[in-house]
Amino acid sequence: MGNRASSGNAHGDAAASPQPVSYNVYNQPIDPSNQMPLTPNQLPWPGQQKLLSTDRATSTIPKGGGGQWVFPSPQMFYNALMRKGKGADVTEDDMDSVIMVHNGAATCVWSRCHAPASDPSRGAQA
Repeated sequence: MGNRASSGNAHGDAAASPQPVSYNVYNQPIDPSNQMPLTPNQLPWPGQQKLLSTDRATSTIPKGGGGQWVFPSPQMFYNALMRKGKGADVTEDDMDSVIMVHNGAATCVWSRCHAPASDPSRGAQA
Protein backbone atom coordinates (compact mmCIF):
# COMPACT_ATOMS: atom_id res chain seq x y z
CA MET A 1 0.00 0.00 0.00
CA GLY A 2 1.12 3.57 -0.72
CA ASN A 3 1.46 6.31 1.80
CA ARG A 4 -1.70 8.23 2.44
CA ALA A 5 -1.94 11.42 4.40
CA SER A 6 -3.98 11.07 7.52
CA SER A 7 -7.21 13.02 7.48
CA GLY A 8 -9.58 13.62 10.30
CA ASN A 9 -9.14 13.70 14.04
CA ALA A 10 -8.74 11.05 16.74
CA HIS A 11 -12.44 10.19 16.41
CA GLY A 12 -12.15 9.49 12.70
CA ASP A 13 -14.15 12.58 11.72
CA ALA A 14 -13.08 14.34 8.56
CA ALA A 15 -11.38 17.63 9.36
CA ALA A 16 -12.98 20.69 7.82
CA SER A 17 -10.60 22.04 5.22
CA PRO A 18 -10.64 25.74 4.48
CA GLN A 19 -12.02 26.75 1.11
CA PRO A 20 -9.47 28.37 -1.19
CA VAL A 21 -10.02 32.08 -1.67
CA SER A 22 -10.27 33.33 -5.26
CA TYR A 23 -9.57 36.92 -6.30
CA ASN A 24 -10.66 38.96 -9.30
CA VAL A 25 -8.34 41.07 -11.45
CA TYR A 26 -8.75 43.94 -8.97
CA ASN A 27 -7.39 41.72 -6.16
CA GLN A 28 -10.81 41.59 -4.44
CA PRO A 29 -11.84 38.30 -2.78
CA ILE A 30 -14.65 36.59 -4.73
CA ASP A 31 -17.84 35.05 -3.31
CA PRO A 32 -17.91 31.51 -4.75
CA SER A 33 -21.74 31.45 -4.75
CA ASN A 34 -22.04 34.21 -7.38
CA GLN A 35 -18.49 35.03 -8.56
CA MET A 36 -18.92 38.65 -7.47
CA PRO A 37 -16.75 40.58 -4.98
CA LEU A 38 -17.22 39.20 -1.48
CA THR A 39 -17.80 42.72 -0.13
CA PRO A 40 -19.72 44.90 -2.60
CA ASN A 41 -18.22 48.36 -2.99
CA GLN A 42 -20.92 50.78 -1.86
CA LEU A 43 -18.54 53.68 -1.15
CA PRO A 44 -18.53 56.81 -3.32
CA TRP A 45 -15.98 56.77 -6.14
CA PRO A 46 -13.04 59.17 -5.60
CA GLY A 47 -14.07 62.56 -6.96
CA GLN A 48 -17.75 61.63 -7.15
CA GLN A 49 -19.87 64.80 -6.91
CA LYS A 50 -23.23 63.42 -5.65
CA LEU A 51 -24.16 60.57 -3.36
CA LEU A 52 -25.92 57.64 -5.01
CA SER A 53 -28.35 55.15 -3.53
CA THR A 54 -26.88 51.97 -2.11
CA ASP A 55 -30.29 50.23 -2.14
CA ARG A 56 -30.41 46.99 -4.12
CA ALA A 57 -33.56 45.53 -5.71
CA THR A 58 -34.37 41.84 -5.47
CA SER A 59 -35.25 40.45 -8.88
CA THR A 60 -37.57 37.65 -9.94
CA ILE A 61 -34.59 35.82 -11.49
CA PRO A 62 -33.77 32.69 -9.49
CA LYS A 63 -30.27 32.41 -8.10
CA GLY A 64 -28.43 29.10 -8.23
CA GLY A 65 -28.65 27.44 -4.84
CA GLY A 66 -31.93 29.15 -3.95
CA GLY A 67 -33.29 32.63 -3.54
CA GLN A 68 -33.46 35.43 -6.08
CA TRP A 69 -30.72 37.42 -7.78
CA VAL A 70 -30.12 40.85 -6.24
CA PHE A 71 -29.42 43.65 -8.70
CA PRO A 72 -26.56 46.11 -8.09
CA SER A 73 -27.26 49.45 -6.46
CA PRO A 74 -26.76 52.65 -8.45
CA GLN A 75 -23.52 53.18 -6.45
CA MET A 76 -22.22 49.69 -7.26
CA PHE A 77 -23.01 50.13 -10.96
CA TYR A 78 -21.35 53.57 -11.04
CA ASN A 79 -18.25 52.19 -9.31
CA ALA A 80 -18.05 49.32 -11.79
CA LEU A 81 -18.27 51.70 -14.76
CA MET A 82 -15.53 53.90 -13.34
CA ARG A 83 -13.30 50.98 -12.33
CA LYS A 84 -13.54 49.56 -15.85
CA GLY A 85 -12.84 52.92 -17.50
CA LYS A 86 -16.34 53.07 -19.04
CA GLY A 87 -17.67 56.07 -17.13
CA ALA A 88 -16.09 59.03 -18.92
CA ASP A 89 -19.47 60.28 -20.19
CA VAL A 90 -21.60 59.08 -17.25
CA THR A 91 -22.83 61.34 -14.47
CA GLU A 92 -24.34 60.46 -11.14
CA ASP A 93 -27.66 61.82 -12.45
CA ASP A 94 -27.69 59.11 -15.14
CA MET A 95 -27.57 56.19 -12.74
CA ASP A 96 -31.26 55.83 -11.82
CA SER A 97 -32.12 55.50 -15.53
CA VAL A 98 -29.18 53.15 -16.15
CA ILE A 99 -30.30 50.89 -13.28
CA MET A 100 -33.92 50.91 -14.50
CA VAL A 101 -32.85 49.84 -18.01
CA HIS A 102 -30.33 47.27 -16.72
CA ASN A 103 -32.75 45.62 -14.31
CA GLY A 104 -35.67 45.72 -16.77
CA ALA A 105 -33.60 44.25 -19.60
CA ALA A 106 -32.22 41.46 -17.40
CA THR A 107 -35.70 40.54 -16.16
CA CYS A 108 -37.18 40.64 -19.67
CA VAL A 109 -34.41 38.53 -21.19
CA TRP A 110 -34.63 35.98 -18.37
CA SER A 111 -38.41 35.63 -18.70
CA ARG A 112 -38.21 35.29 -22.50
CA CYS A 113 -35.43 32.72 -22.30
CA HIS A 114 -37.54 30.61 -19.98
CA ALA A 115 -40.93 31.03 -21.67
CA PRO A 116 -42.45 27.87 -23.17
CA ALA A 117 -41.34 27.28 -26.78
CA SER A 118 -44.97 27.61 -27.95
CA ASP A 119 -45.26 31.13 -26.49
CA PRO A 120 -45.52 33.55 -29.46
CA SER A 121 -44.10 36.39 -27.37
CA ARG A 122 -40.68 34.72 -27.59
CA GLY A 123 -40.15 36.24 -31.01
CA ALA A 124 -39.38 34.71 -34.39
CA GLN A 125 -39.24 30.95 -34.53
CA ALA A 126 -36.39 29.20 -36.31
